[in-house]
Amino acid sequence: MNTNQSLNSRGSHIVWVDFLRILVLFGGCSTEYSISLQSAHGILSHMDPSQVIPIPVGITREGAWLYYTGPLDGLL
Repeated sequence: MNTNQSLNSRGSHIVWVDFLRILVLFGGCSTEYSISLQSAHGILSHMDPSQVIPIPVGITREGAWLYYTGPLDGLL
């Protein structure tokens, strides 16, 4: 995580925080589909939200890519 400081027009300090964004792909056209979802659950549940922004993207069995917005337990 990087932080940058600068002054605004009023002379007050402004702090920007850059978070690392991590894309987590899971699923796909495979016999290991459910194992992939379990792995994604484990990875996503152990990411520190104060350090990273996870971007979960599931791939359906038919091959469609979807941004996942559901609960983590929905992957199990």
